[in-house]
Amino acid sequence: MTDGEHGESAEVREARRLLATEWRTDADAILEGARRLIALGPRYAEEAVTRLGLVFSSNQHVGSARRIEAARIRASLGGDHVKGAAGSLRLVAHEYRGYVEQWENIDGAYALARLAPQYVAQGAWLLRDMLCSSVQHLDDWDRAYALPRLAALRGAGFPPELPYEGREFPVHGLAHGAEERWLEGWGTVKGDPEQPLWYVSHGYRTAAGATVVVSTWRPVDINRYGFHGLQQALAQARVDSLAGALHLAFPTDPGQFAFPAGPDGNPEAEAAFREAGLVRPGYTWPTTLGIEVDGRRAEFEIQWAGDAWAAAAEVGPLVIGVYGRGGEPGTEPLVRVLP
Repeated sequence: MTDGEHGESAEVREARRLLATEWRTDADAILEGARRLIALGPRYAEEAVTRLGLVFSSNQHVGSARRIEAARIRASLGGDHVKGAAGSLRLVAHEYRGYVEQWENIDGAYALARLAPQYVAQGAWLLRDMLCSSVQHLDDWDRAYALPRLAALRGAGFPPELPYEGREFPVHGLAHGAEERWLEGWGTVKGDPEQPLWYVSHGYRTAAGATVVVSTWRPVDINRYGFHGLQQALAQARVDSLAGALHLAFPTDPGQFAFPAGPDGNPEAEAAFREAGLVRPGYTWPTTLGIEVDGRRAEFEIQWAGDAWAAAAEVGPLVIGVYGRGGEPGTEPLVRVLP
């Protein structure tokens, strides 16, 4: 290593030269400069992060892929840098569609969910909301693009532990026959920890070898948060359960997707995601299935995804979504498991 003027090494000078590149000329050079500067030690991190924030946080002209990469570089430093990166990704997810394409919003939401465990619920909420909304009007291509990303966020290990103060509504699960149980997911009406808990999901592995996941959704009608009624809950339960069924039937690599949809090199999976993407907000699944809930039979809509299935129904003041693979759907009764 050769020291130059002011004791700076050639590596530092080169990294700073790249970092100072005009973004209209070569935005990728700025990203590379930030990577190199950060690799040279903590003393250079703030310089790199400041430049990344100024260039990429709200600059839609550089494209979503570069903005997402800039956020990931910032988050790699940990601590409050993760919060700053999350703020940048929220901007990508919410960017006005006159400036970016819908698939870029989808990429921003998914990147937010993958940033750290505490952002999974928020990123998943954004993806579900896009898929459920009758206002945003996702076309078939965008729906097929969003679904595998929502599906990849299912499974044990992603969500943080359910907060104790959130266990205030009747969460349902399998009555018996479970060999293993895990918290699959929980979320608020808009993915914000300060807002009311809206749904809780528990996954089960049964003695017969089947996997079943049960989600309980409740309406939230509080002026501060807006009205989120049974119909909104049912729409989100449908999408969430269908994404879960696709995850079981066609497991996806969370970091690898074919363009525009489906796991790379798996035509059957891509066809399944595309077909599922045709299900529009408000659409009623054509087949019903009787499942016992708290000792009473309830009629659930059911949709198949490969050899997995998803079901959803209004049950009294709640909505329950179920998805599974293996065994016969609906054979295990559901009961209250929380609080």
